[in-house]
Amino acid sequence: MISADLEVWLSDLGLAIEMPTAGFYSGRAGTPCYYPYEMVKSLTYDFRADVWCLGVLLVEMLFGCLPFVADKNRDYSQSIMKLEYTLPTNKKVSAEARDLITKILVP
Repeated sequence: MISADLEVWLSDLGLAIEMPTAGFYSGRAGTPCYYPYEMVKSLTYDFRADVWCLGVLLVEMLFGCLPFVADKNRDYSQSIMKLEYTLPTNKKVSAEARDLITKILVP
């Protein structure tokens, strides 16, 4: 989370697990807005899921919002499964950073 004072707060570290150098995992734990595509689809996942989560965090840090939106009528999972996200155009973020995000947030 990024506060109004631009303080960065990390959470969910209590749910962290050590992954072996090879192998895949399944199951869900953590904050739904950061779930990687594979986790939402109940697929196995590996270290690439961490890259996805880093992409979500990068969007939050650069744009001040989450890439995937949820409201009372839909949850984050629906938005993530459809890969529906838009990056705000009113923020001065480089084309390279925007391009990096679009390369990270792919299943």
